[in-house]
Amino acid sequence: MPKRRVSKKIVVKVTLFPPFSKETSKDETTISFKEDSTVKDLIEYLASIDDHFKTNLGKVAGEEEIRFRALIIHNDHIASLDEKVRDGDSLKFLHPLQGG
Repeated sequence: MPKRRVSKKIVVKVTLFPPFSKETSKDETTISFKEDSTVKDLIEYLASIDDHFKTNLGKVAGEEEIRFRALIIHNDHIASLDEKVRDGDSLKFLHPLQGG
């Protein structure tokens, strides 16, 4: 009998800041996600489960288009869409003009 590869899961911490959060402040959650996923995979998943997130992000087309709508911080650096997401990683979604 051929062995099937069991899909492993990872846990990722996601922090949404306005306008992506439904609250007036940040919204934090953890998501169990499939191993070997990219930042873009995670964005598409979030858009599929959260209409508020999808409305504020718009269609995820490419790297340049997303920079106009969101600043994505992956483990304390600006993320690119093709980066791999690993177990224990942290992603933050901010408006590109937000900051401190």
